[in-house]
Amino acid sequence: MAGTELEVRPEDLLSRTADPVYGPEARELIAGRTVLITGAGGSIGSELVRQCLRLGAARVHKVDVDETALFELSLELYDHALFGADSDIHLVDVTDQRAMSRLVERTRPDVIFHAAAKKHLPLTQSSPDLAVRTNVFGTESVIRAAVEHRVARVVNISTDKAADPTSVLGWTKRLAELVGAYHGTSTTRISSVRFGNVLGSRGSFLPALAHTMRRGQPVRLTHLEASRYFMTIPEAAGLVIEAARMSTENEVFVLDMGEPVRILDLITRYAALTDRPVPEIQVTGLRPGEKLHEELFSGAERHHETTHARISVTSVARQAGLEDVLAHLRRLIVEGAPAEAILAALAPATIQAPAWAPKHAAPRPVTTIRSARGRVAPRVRPSALLRPA
Repeated sequence: MAGTELEVRPEDLLSRTADPVYGPEARELIAGRTVLITGAGGSIGSELVRQCLRLGAARVHKVDVDETALFELSLELYDHALFGADSDIHLVDVTDQRAMSRLVERTRPDVIFHAAAKKHLPLTQSSPDLAVRTNVFGTESVIRAAVEHRVARVVNISTDKAADPTSVLGWTKRLAELVGAYHGTSTTRISSVRFGNVLGSRGSFLPALAHTMRRGQPVRLTHLEASRYFMTIPEAAGLVIEAARMSTENEVFVLDMGEPVRILDLITRYAALTDRPVPEIQVTGLRPGEKLHEELFSGAERHHETTHARISVTSVARQAGLEDVLAHLRRLIVEGAPAEAILAALAPATIQAPAWAPKHAAPRPVTTIRSARGRVAPRVRPSALLRPA
């Protein structure tokens, strides 16, 4: 998008290196193997493509529903976009179960990295049907195809918002983790990898900040104390590959992203690195479903270290009742249910009409930095999700 070119490298803003470092097991996992990557046109998906190619993958199949992103990725990798019958570029919607099954059967991957998702918190909050369709049923579609055709490993890209989720994005990504645990077999190892905000990715904080500051406009911030975990794109993709080689079954790997960073501090640092004055800050209040601070694990999860210093792991139990929850959500989607009904299905029974439902949410006042304070949306518990509505 015009006007969003970055003037500061994400690694400089975070004051750490972005270069991935692989162990021999990770190289062995990829070298000479066939890899399939969904969401390959996105920031993480395309970086996984680049890193798998550098690690010597025999072939990397790139899957996305965004034809422009696939076109641009092909130009970057091959200097052309002439897609023939034997192309490894595939325009496929992951929510199409039959199409995914045919694709996996034809390409025979050894490893699938599933990065396709709806990831923008406010947009998924206002369009929960699309979030459920892609994040939940798209994940289920990919996993079913993998199990059917005996793919050795599937790695689902998750988010720290899946830990004690309070938003549609968090709930749908947590459901995707549970779907993976539910369908894993001794033949097909399925794991998820959680991490936080990827600095510099499409539609993220850094491009928006660059655009706003270049135009000399006030920067809108949800809360003065809001903090997030941040990683660079190469750093996240490299650690995802490292986590993939440790997969056995029913795990969620969580990446070490360092300490959470206050977003206001990033704004101040960006101004200093670009030799600009600190901009005026307009504080809007936390948006529906948004947290003041993110967690890495839910309160009920027990986690431990792995053989990799920057990767922790927690197990995911096969949840009884998950099929009933998915069937109910599927009916709502097929029937074209309103957003409120889908939100109620994702929330506990005690929140049948959430105050933050899109059609009824009152506009939040915009205040200056001197009078801003926001509130965290009420939390909901993972166990409540499995209570059929």
